Amino acid sequence: MAFFISILVKGFLEVVNLDQLTAGSAEVWLSAEGLEEVGRTAQRFVDEGRLAGAFTIVARRGKVAHFAPCGMMDLG
Repeated sequence: MAFFISILVKGFLEVVNLDQLTAGSAEVWLSAEGLEEVGRTAQRFVDEGRLAGAFTIVARRGKVAHFAPCGMMDLG
C-alpha cells in the first residue's frame, strides 16, 4: 500500500508544474526555521510511537512552502 501511495504522489508531482504550486519560505512570508520545526515535530511524534507516519504540508497564499513525509505508511 505504501508503495502504491508513493507512486501515486510521485506521478501527481510529475504531471503538475511544481513551480506554480511551490514557493520558498520568504516568498510567502514564512520562517524557514518554523517550517523546519513542523517536520521535526512530526518526526518526533513518529519516534515516540505517537504516529506511525505522516505527511506534513504547509501552504500559504496558494503556494506550498513545506511538504515532507516521515515514518511509515504501512505497519504490516
